[in-house]
Amino acid sequence: MGGFVGSEYPNKALDGQISDIMFFKQHVHHVVALALANKLDDGNYKRKKVIYSLIPAFLAIAYGAISTPAIMSALEGLTEDPLPSLQNVVNTISELVGKPARSGVQVSRKDIGINEEYPIVIDVGGEGPLDHHGLAAGFESAINVNTKDYVEVGGRAYIPISNLILVRSQGSGPDSYPTLPFADNFADIVTMVGRPLDLPTTNEIVRIIKSTGTINIWTDESFLPLLEDMAKKLKSYVCTPNGLDRFVAGGNAFPKRWQIIANKDGNHSM
Repeated sequence: MGGFVGSEYPNKALDGQISDIMFFKQHVHHVVALALANKLDDGNYKRKKVIYSLIPAFLAIAYGAISTPAIMSALEGLTEDPLPSLQNVVNTISELVGKPARSGVQVSRKDIGINEEYPIVIDVGGEGPLDHHGLAAGFESAINVNTKDYVEVGGRAYIPISNLILVRSQGSGPDSYPTLPFADNFADIVTMVGRPLDLPTTNEIVRIIKSTGTINIWTDESFLPLLEDMAKKLKSYVCTPNGLDRFVAGGNAFPKRWQIIANKDGNHSM
């Protein structure tokens, strides 16, 4: 509000209609104060003119305690920073861990400037969304961790993998991921689609999944002992929810979907 108040009842229209008001280095006329306080009528104004004339003095004192910079700072604090895009998150991780990721380096959410509410999906061995002989594979919103940087299935060989964190091939082969460049409890969801499992890889998945995160793995039953070992370490069990429709096409399908919902702290009844 600003400007000189010259008439006796200039703000009658404000009577009870305003929820929040801020003054910035502005003299407050007592009539304005009355209107904002929903007290302006002929009787109140005439009988209590002297009392309400003290309001400008009170506001002047309050102004000394709450300066304009303090108010502006409070307002800025109410505005949340926009969430970074997935591509920006991936770029920041790559800058911190290297490309390929350096051995032993692990990045945390704090390192890349995201909070615990930011959804992180890690697709181990992922190649991004693609068509594989009529089957839609991969996930749009996943960070793909792979030992190569190009797609080699679905007739799209040598197409760069999107949202990629490149790691070195280790262990028993290119599908083994004994070290993942993420801190403990980093991911909300971890997936693997049509990849063989080994103990070093499953141990890393157990390490990086959040305490109540979800693991989805599409593989055949020969790896069930490893899946059950993961579930035991996560104080949970293995279940077999329905597959994804887009993972079935023309009579073809990826292997069965296995799911583990982590319970690291043991706080949830399973």
